[in-house]
Amino acid sequence: MTAQQSATQQSAIQQPATPQEHQLSITGEDGEVVECAVRSGHFVLHELQRLRVPSVLIGCRGGGCGVCRIRVTDGDYEAKRMAARHVPADELADGVVLACRVRATSDLAFEVLGERDAEPER
Repeated sequence: MTAQQSATQQSAIQQPATPQEHQLSITGEDGEVVECAVRSGHFVLHELQRLRVPSVLIGCRGGGCGVCRIRVTDGDYEAKRMAARHVPADELADGVVLACRVRATSDLAFEVLGERDAEPER
């Protein structure tokens, strides 16, 4: 990462949320916590990409690959439909969603899960 990329990421992360924004608290797979403000009405993954926050993997951006799986631990969101192969009903009930398919409707805390382990072939 270049010094300019690092400075851009730091400025995006340190800006407080405005009334049209929601604060995200992201716990990465490595346990590191990153906080940033995202615009209301936009998909979480798209906002993280726009802000250059690398905490969540980016794949297809439409729910088809499942690499952006997260578990929401606090806050409210609206979710678009997700494929059950990536987010089964029991996990969905436990707050697991795809970052590319959710929009924050309040401040949000989540942990990064990454791609779901492949099911054994039968």
